[in-house]
Amino acid sequence: MEHESDRAKILAPPPILAGLCLGVGVFFEHLIPIVQIPDVGFFRIVLSLCLFTIGGAILFISLRTLHFYKTSPNPYQSTVALASTGIYHRTRNPLYVALLLFMIALAVASNSIWILIMTGVLFLLLHFGVVKAEEKYLFSKFGNKYEEYKQQVRRWI
Repeated sequence: MEHESDRAKILAPPPILAGLCLGVGVFFEHLIPIVQIPDVGFFRIVLSLCLFTIGGAILFISLRTLHFYKTSPNPYQSTVALASTGIYHRTRNPLYVALLLFMIALAVASNSIWILIMTGVLFLLLHFGVVKAEEKYLFSKFGNKYEEYKQQVRRWI
């Protein structure tokens, strides 16, 4: 069994944070509905499908890269290698970029300003409650190698 301290001390699992933000957005959408874009249904569906597709591709490529490095995307497990090639050469957090794209796609598809607002809240939760903790953990684990990686690759996009 892995040692409890050999992992990032994150606020909560990112999918749970996304689910909570989505739930709050849906709740407020029913409580105080605000139309985001007047009835342009076909455009919204096409745009949301494009966003879902891009997010899905980023998710797939990210997971494949982590599998190549034999490390887990689970933040409650120890990171065994620093993924720095493929999509991780362009962004340090592609899984969270994909998650945010999914939320934006849901906001567009459902025409919900509340879900869009909660996507902003999710971004802040991810940034301050997950990414910062992961960066601290990765620096403690990989030292200068991670610091060099941070200097070469953007945090988001």
